[in-house]
Amino acid sequence: MNKQAPSLARIMTMVLFALSCFGLLLYLWVAFGGPTPLKPDGYRLTVPFKEAGQLAQEADVRISGVRVGTVKSITTDPTSGSSNVVIQMLPQYSPVAQNSRAMLRAKSLLGETYVELTPGSPNGPFVPDNGTLPRGNIKPSVQLDQIFRAFDPKTRAAFDTWQQQLAIAGAGYGRDLNDAFAQLAPLEEQATSLAKVLNKDQASLSSLIHDTGVVFSALSARGTQLSSLVVNSNRVFSTTAAANQQLAATFVALPTFQRESRLTLDRLVVFANTTNPLVTQLQPVAKQLAPTAAALAAVAPDLNDLFIGLGPAITASEKGLPATDSFLAITPPLLQAVDPLAANLNPLFQYASAYPNEITAALGNAAAATNAQADLNGKAVKYLRVTNPFSPQSLASYPSRVKSSRSNPYPLPRSFDRLATANMPVYQTTNCTSGITAGLSASSQATLGPTASARITGYAFNDNSGGAGDPTNVAAPACSLQGPVFGTGFYFPQVNPGVVTPSLIP
Repeated sequence: MNKQAPSLARIMTMVLFALSCFGLLLYLWVAFGGPTPLKPDGYRLTVPFKEAGQLAQEADVRISGVRVGTVKSITTDPTSGSSNVVIQMLPQYSPVAQNSRAMLRAKSLLGETYVELTPGSPNGPFVPDNGTLPRGNIKPSVQLDQIFRAFDPKTRAAFDTWQQQLAIAGAGYGRDLNDAFAQLAPLEEQATSLAKVLNKDQASLSSLIHDTGVVFSALSARGTQLSSLVVNSNRVFSTTAAANQQLAATFVALPTFQRESRLTLDRLVVFANTTNPLVTQLQPVAKQLAPTAAALAAVAPDLNDLFIGLGPAITASEKGLPATDSFLAITPPLLQAVDPLAANLNPLFQYASAYPNEITAALGNAAAATNAQADLNGKAVKYLRVTNPFSPQSLASYPSRVKSSRSNPYPLPRSFDRLATANMPVYQTTNCTSGITAGLSASSQATLGPTASARITGYAFNDNSGGAGDPTNVAAPACSLQGPVFGTGFYFPQVNPGVVTPSLIP
């Protein structure tokens, strides 16, 4: 046991250790989004949401995916029952215009909820500090659990069973799914060719669809007569194909069939007079359908089996069609609940449609990288193909950006076609002149030895002379500004629910 009093050096060492621990904890607290102690409050405003859902304190506030503030508190208004969310904006995004719009979004279907702001007029008027955004500017949001609550308990249980069976059915078919994704590019090309042909004959196609609707409407209006015709015709064909005794029974039933046929033929005459204008309009289309009709000869046996199998289908439709009608009657509430979610997804799909080559390349590269196979001690094993550029960033982690680094979070379509030219456009040019200059210290060279140090400085720090390297002149691509990506002049894409995403500037 040490009975001596601690010396001044030991006391100072303990104090410095405690302060360093406190500083490290404070840094981690601030880095993970916590408020800085004793720091004065910034510009704040209150957003009265109808319900806050899964929103939590210190959640992000974003504009077009860029973090512009945080949620500071969530309180309930006892009079209106709404959730008053107090958000604090970053100084460079303050103040907020009064005609700005706000809504709650999720980072994924099961992810963290955050506040999405749509900027208003840049010239004001603005919401004052500690003011409240007007309720009319709050757009309702739909959470995933709200969609599930639209179903009754039986439907939710069936949905649960369906998801479980889907997981069981998909187990072990990962390779097949990858192969299916790899065929998306040829499918997209063929679909594009088909769409061009249909667009070329748009007038004829519209006339065909319209006239087909008229035919189906006429058939629906005479459902009883058509069903009677099909049933009686099926009875005649079955009797004819039977043996001699059954054929005799057919002749006995022939007078009844004749009477029914007379009534049916009278109705068909009326139907023919009604459909005569349709047939006249279909004549130009019929000429274009001649190649299609010739190609149907190959599928004639399958069509024959289909018509034979229509008998059980018609019988089943007596119960199936009323059930379908009941199902369609209860779908409007579900569609109304899905509409706000679909409005959020449509702009995303519109924006992604401008990148078919990038999406195809990503899927193809993922399939190629995850399907490598080698023989290891007589056993076939899978491995992941990965490459990493030999640069200062691959050797160490830096507290801030390195000068030679180039990045673009919002590249234009087909920007990677310029990869071989070393002239990839960047999002901001200020990062090309400011940042950390990476180099290899003397202690590191002593540890690595002369051979390894020479190779690292030569290949990673642009020094082939055998010296210490020139960290201020590391080889890097050109630094050209990409410029605005939309006609509105913004340097980052903006997608809004219910609004068609504008075309990208090439």
